[in-house]
This record gives sequence, structure tokens and C-alpha cells, in this order.
Amino acid sequence: MSMFDDVIEAILSPFTIITDAWDKIVIKIAGKRIAVLGARGAGKSTLLHFLSTGTLNTVNAQTVSTERVASNRLSLQDLKFELKATLDVPGGADAKEDWHRLYNTADYALYLIKASSIDVSRVQRDLGLAEVWQKALKDSGKKAPILIVIVTHMDKIDGYLTASSAVKGDFRDNFIRVQLETGLSKLNTRPKVILGSFDVDSRMKSTVQHLIQVMGSI
Repeated sequence: MSMFDDVIEAILSPFTIITDAWDKIVIKIAGKRIAVLGARGAGKSTLLHFLSTGTLNTVNAQTVSTERVASNRLSLQDLKFELKATLDVPGGADAKEDWHRLYNTADYALYLIKASSIDVSRVQRDLGLAEVWQKALKDSGKKAPILIVIVTHMDKIDGYLTASSAVKGDFRDNFIRVQLETGLSKLNTRPKVILGSFDVDSRMKSTVQHLIQVMGSI
């Protein structure tokens, strides 16, 4: 590093410290904690990595143990989201206790479903369990997280990427009716459903923008 670089770093360091401190204050006041749940391969870690860093993680690796996810102030065009530190939990059946603990501390519970391999019975079990947790929180006078379902890997579904704006709504409604209705029909409260994809940066950003808009509307 040159002397000039040293001088610039010395000048900017106090501003960096102030900015970091301000970010922590904003996140503490306005931030939201999310619980990202779902089976293995649905994209939980990919979504959390993007929310925490603003970058798309292209490494495909299953989460085998619960990992910490750092807080972040995410900006996407005119949309902003303050993420409180959270946890990346595995998708296996033996991780349900970790799911439960995370769910109980969350503002939003995002349940991810892989579009190309929907296990309806698994969806019913998981979302039914979430309703049990929700009822327990409400019965104890605590606020339960808002559930949002995100169907990922939609780029693998024929017609999704090529659907024009004139028929996208019909495509969405038909997909939910055919592929998800059985899994969602027994829920007491119908969650919002987002169709999206994390395969490339542009579609990841589009999906997260939609998510932020939905979270801001409910």
C-alpha cells in the first residue's frame, strides 16, 4: 500500500466507523428477523446469502448444521430491507427443533419449495407444524411471524421464463392451483405465494424485490 493509500484510508476510517455504527442502529430499530425454512435444495442458503451480502452465491452446497447469518442493510433500486442477524438452518427432518426456535424469534417465516420436485406431503407437514407454532405463540400472547411461501427454481418449469406480461398472472394462478393447492388447502390462513428463481443475478434480484414488496404490504 502506498503512502497516498495510507492517507486516504486514515481519512475515510472515521467515516466508515460512523457508517457502520449507524447501520447497526437502523437495523436494531427497523430491522426484521426472518426464518427461512424448507427442504434441502430449495435455496434457503442462497436466499440468505443474498439478503446478507447482496451477492449471488453460486456454490451449491447443502447446509448440514445451523450457521449464523450476518445482519445487513440491503438496497435494490428504490427498495430497502434491513435484515437482522439470523440463522441458516438445515432442511432435514432432524432440524425441526432449530426451525422451531428460529420461527419463535422471527418477524417473517419464509417457506421455500423447489418447483421442480414438490413433495406435497412434506409441504403439508411443514406448514401444518408452522401453524401449530403460530397458535402456541398467539395463545401465549406473543406475536407470530408472517408466513410467506416462495416457490424457487421456477426457471426449470416450462413456460415460466417465456410467459409474456399478458399471461403471467394466469400462469401463476394455474401453477399454484395445479401444483400447490393440495399442500396449502388445509391451512387455516392462506399465505402469500411468490414464484421466483435464484439461478442468475437478475432473477435473484427480481425475486427478492418481489419479496420485499410483499413483506411491506402485509
